[in-house]
Order: sequence, then structure tokens, then C-alpha cells
Amino acid sequence: MKLKINRIMMLALVFIMMLSTSAYAFEDIKGDPAEASIMKLKEAGIVSGEDAKHYNPQGKVSFAQGVSLITKGMDLNINHIKFVKAPMASDYFSSVPNDAWYASAFINAHLNGLPIDRDVDPNQAMTREQFANLLKHAIDEKGSYPLIQIYLEIADMDEVQQDYAASVQAITILKIAQLDDKQKFYPKEAITRGQVAGWVDAAREFVGKMKPIIVSGERPEYTKDITMKIEKESSNVNKVTITWHDRPNSGYGIVIKGIEFTSKNEAIITYDLQFPTKGSNYLTVISNPTAITYISNQYTPVLNP
Repeated sequence: MKLKINRIMMLALVFIMMLSTSAYAFEDIKGDPAEASIMKLKEAGIVSGEDAKHYNPQGKVSFAQGVSLITKGMDLNINHIKFVKAPMASDYFSSVPNDAWYASAFINAHLNGLPIDRDVDPNQAMTREQFANLLKHAIDEKGSYPLIQIYLEIADMDEVQQDYAASVQAITILKIAQLDDKQKFYPKEAITRGQVAGWVDAAREFVGKMKPIIVSGERPEYTKDITMKIEKESSNVNKVTITWHDRPNSGYGIVIKGIEFTSKNEAIITYDLQFPTKGSNYLTVISNPTAITYISNQYTPVLNP
């Protein structure tokens, strides 16, 4: 009887050890600052390891990997757009093969307004400021959120590319990214696999907690401040930018709700307006929130609030 009990206890111990091992899954993340975030994103099916046992948290992140992580992690999709023909990566990028595993991520990113150069090299390593910029734009696509009205002193802010400065400030103020004990951001350094997991996890938590106010329906008192600009994107695609002009603070936003293509060759664009959340703080600056979409040049865009 005693032998039987000991055997059961040994089997139970082995089972517990197996559970403990599988819980970590990756042998190289224990003690890493982003350990919890990596596991959370892994369980959500957003990140995977370089193999079954290794995540390589110190490894560099290519544009292909970074764009894929942002679009998947922030749930950016093109479900609200109806296409005459399926969009292809080559419509928007010169070096992204249509059959590449990351092609759909680049399409989703582009059609959701993420500023990625047409001639981007998918295999190039991303810097911290480049990833910060795309991640902040992805957050903006999810809604208009309150931002504390401060300018954060970053010791190496003068090294940040001007186009990325607002994004670096925002994700640092929101504590999505952290400065070191010298108050440095290191904008030109290659971002690591551990860092992107930590940032995306924090961005997902922020978006999940801070729900924007969206007001649907026609608002005639605002439509006079809304304009539409049409630009040629490629030989058969137009870029359509909708702008809500001269808002008094950063709490306002505009998002495209849907696009309906009619037999009259019109693309009816429906949009929602976002208003500041009562009791929240926003940057007191004149803002011009925009929403961007891409439409075949066979159709004439028409706004429908």
C-alpha cells in the first residue's frame, strides 16, 4: 500500500513538473523584463518562438516581423472595406512579394493608415523609434484616447527623427515604452523581440481599458468642418483622406465605419466622429484628425456621415 502511494506521489510530481515546464514554454525568457508579456501574447496566439523552446528576446526584429506583430496584436483589419478586386501587396509596396507570409500584414497596415514607405525593405531591422511610430499610429486607428498634458524630458530626444517625435513622446508618456535610469530612449537602436512584446502587450492593455467615445449618425453642425482629399496612389487605386479640421484638443477623432460600392460607380464612405471623454485630460492643441482609406479609381468617393 505504501509503495502504491509513493508511486502515485511520484507520478503527481512528474505531472506538476511537466506543467511547470510547459507553462514557460520558452527556456530563454525567464527573468526577462518582458517575460510576462511574451507569455501572454503567446497564449493569445500573437507571438511565437524561433523554435519550440526559444523565443530569443534579445534578437532583432525585421520590418516583416514588426508590422505583422502590430497588425495582429492591435487587431487591424480591412473588414470594413469592400473591394472590387482583392488588394495585393504590390499595389502599395515595391519590395513586398505578394506571396510572402507577411504580405497581408503590410496590406492591413497600409489600408489602416500606418505610414510605411513604399520602398520599405521587409528584411531590414526596425529601430525603436520606427516601431514606436507604427505602434502609436495603430493605437490611433483604434480610437481617440486621452493623453496627459505634459512634455516628457527625454535625454536623447534630439536624436529622434522629427517625424517620429510625437509618437515617441506619446508611448513614453503612456508608459507603453520605458526610459532607462539615464532617461534615455535610444531611438536609433534596433528594437528587440522582448521589447516589441512588452510594448504591444502594454498597448493592448491601454486600448482595452481606455474606451473612446464614438458618436454615430449625421451631425450637421460638424460636417462643414470635414473635408475629403483624393490622391492617386497607384495606376488603379486612389488614396482618400477624410479630415476633421480645427478641433480644440487631441480628444477628437474620425474613423471610417464602412464603404459601400454602388451600381453608379460610387463608393459611399460612412464615418463616425469621436469626442473627448468627460473628465479626461487631452493635449490642448489645434488638431486635425484624419481617416485614410484606399479605393479603386473606378469609383467616385462620396461621404455619408
